[in-house]
Parts: sequence; structure tokens; C-alpha cells
Amino acid sequence: ERQALGRFVLQTGLRQLAQWQDMGLTLFLSINVTPEEFDNPRFADAVFGMLAAYPSILPESLVLEVLDIGEILEQEIALGHLQRLRSAGVKIALDDVGSAYASLLRLKNLPIDVIKIDQGFIRELTNKLQDLIFVESLVSLGLAMGVLITVEGVETEAHIAFLREMKVDYLQGYAIARPLEAEAVANFVSTFALGAGDADTPLLALYQHLGWVRAAAESAINHGLYEDAELAACPIKTWLHAHAAELPEVETLLAEHETVHILGREILQVRQRGTRDELHRLLGQLREHSHLFQERLGQAVKTMRENAEDEVKTSSSEGTPQ
Repeated sequence: ERQALGRFVLQTGLRQLAQWQDMGLTLFLSINVTPEEFDNPRFADAVFGMLAAYPSILPESLVLEVLDIGEILEQEIALGHLQRLRSAGVKIALDDVGSAYASLLRLKNLPIDVIKIDQGFIRELTNKLQDLIFVESLVSLGLAMGVLITVEGVETEAHIAFLREMKVDYLQGYAIARPLEAEAVANFVSTFALGAGDADTPLLALYQHLGWVRAAAESAINHGLYEDAELAACPIKTWLHAHAAELPEVETLLAEHETVHILGREILQVRQRGTRDELHRLLGQLREHSHLFQERLGQAVKTMRENAEDEVKTSSSEGTPQ
């Protein structure tokens, strides 16, 4: 029975957390819970009973991760459990956010403390730069809701640098740690330090460039404060000159990038004159050229990756004895 298995997992996890606390470790425990368990009228009482068996564990140290499947979580029984558990200090995390349309619709209705962004958005980011906007939108949604954000699928140093720049609360994935035996956790916790990651990537450079584009666009809409960034200092231009100079399409890419910056400067000039119609025209052009630049950059990075793979294959074949 799945609910019996869920109780066993929670009991085992709490017992292990108590042992880690006895060793002086300050940790919290995240446990996956099925939506069906929230449909059990006795679920919250069962959780409180298991917590009572370990007085040293504060309710705030327990995070229950639930996958939003169907409409169980919006039913009266489930909502009652969520509210009782949160009132007692237990944290509720919605897992795999973004993997299903229903999850986004129900975010505003569910009493939750954490959203976990599905790993499918992260793993392919370095190969599909166009997906960056989806990740940024989900993170912005979590920040607007005032909840903690965990990103799953963090597997590279490029991911770490990018997500640190976004100020995500928690990272989860092989770039942080592989699954560990319980006995190895104490040593990991005492020695681990999150590095800066690999900042010399198109992913981070594009994110920083898009921050500038977003500031220019918001300036056009809200007449807010905005200062034009010098084109020469833009991180994406620096990265292209350093890593993509040999690509045949790099000049076209740089020209499109320059167009985006020119439009930003024009927005600054027109905003000072207060011509709203022209501001909106420039804003449309800025968005159009920014989108085109992102697509072309994604294609360029894909070409670079394919060229690198071909070189590896060629080197391997040349080194194979005939």
C-alpha cells in the first residue's frame, strides 16, 4: 500500500534526521508525499504523531514535497491538512513546478512555502538558450509569491553560476552532490562549499544581457530610471569575441546584438522627450530584435557544440590503429 510505504519513509527519515542532529548537524528533511496521502482524513495527525516521537526535531525542519496531480490538493480534506501542517511549522513544497499546466494554475490557491522547478527546464539550458526565459519566468513567479525556490537538475558549473546570479534559494542536482549514504552526510556537510560556478558561458552572459533589455523595456513602459549600458561592456559581446570569433555567422550575430543596444539608447533618448507613441514603437522593435538575437545565439552555440563533437570524433578516429 502506497500510504503505508509513505509512513515508513517518513518515519525512517525522521529517525535519521534525529541521528544527524545528535551529531551536531543542522539540517532539514524533505520527504516526497503522494497526493493520495493528503486525501487520507488522518494524514496530518499521523505526521504530528511521528514528529512527537522525536522531540528534538522542530516541525520547521520537515518539508513535505507533493506533486500536483489532478485536483486532490484543492479538495477540502487536503487543504485542511496543508493548512494544519503549515500552521504547526511544517513546510509544504510543490514539486516539479512547470512540468504540468495545472501546477501553474493552482499555485495561487495552494498554501505552500516552496516551489521546486522541474529539472526538465534546467538540464537542456546550455543547449537550448531560448528556454532561459521560461526559467526566469518561473523564478520571478516564486519571488512574487514570496516562497522559497529550489531548482532541480543542476548538473554543471554553468548551471551553478547562472542560478547564483538569479539568486535562487536552493540548488539540487549532481553538480551539488550525488546520492549519499547516510554515514557520508556529516563529512559532506562539514566540507562542502558552493563555488562560483563557470561564469564564462553564453548562458550567464545572455541572462545578464537580457537584464539590460528588460530594464530598457520597463523604462519605456513605466518611465522608470534606466541608464544605457555601453555596448563594449556587454558580457554577451565579450563572450562572442572570445569564443565564437571563427563562426561564419558571428558578424551577423554581433550586428543583431548591436541593433538591440542601439534601440535601447534610442528608448533612453525618446523617453526624455516624452513621446509615448514612439516609445511603444521602439519597444516593439526592441522585443523583436532581442528575440531574433536569442534565436541566432542559440543556433550559434549549437553549431559550436556540434563542431566540437566532430573534432573529438575526428581525433579519436585518427588515433585508432588501422
